[in-house]
Amino acid sequence: MLLYHPAFDTYHSAFRLLLLMWNSDDREFHFARLRILDFYLLFPAELESMSFPRNLIREKARWKKLRSRYNQITDPRRVFDELASFQLSGMQTLLSTGLASQKGQSDIVSVLRNALPAQLVHELESATAARTELLTLLTGPFKTIDLYGQDGLKARTGLFEYRYDPV
Repeated sequence: MLLYHPAFDTYHSAFRLLLLMWNSDDREFHFARLRILDFYLLFPAELESMSFPRNLIREKARWKKLRSRYNQITDPRRVFDELASFQLSGMQTLLSTGLASQKGQSDIVSVLRNALPAQLVHELESATAARTELLTLLTGPFKTIDLYGQDGLKARTGLFEYRYDPV
């Protein structure tokens, strides 16, 4: 039996990463933050298990209704780790096609909005319209949460090791 899931598709991963960068006011993203946001874009029901900051606690309740016994991930960290190679390949695709750029040798990436073809912009706008609420959360309030530290996005999600991060 052949099963397909967009999580394990390099080109779908490239599109999702582009979608996240397209919908943000930020011009630059740390790739680790993009990876976390991409995970929740794929599996929004997993937002329930994330530790939200106090000012966003109402947002958490909104996503609880998505949880059902049919869409649960038994080991989110394992799935997140399995996504890594597809996310990296997706980002490399964006970089090699000139749709995104990387700041030196760092993990800072940005979308090159002027380089996007009209058809791709149309697809991004359609995908945005279909997931407005989720994209607003991921590219809005989540960008204000620090990536590093005990209260950072890595620690709150439990998807990354955070104890040895620079503070």
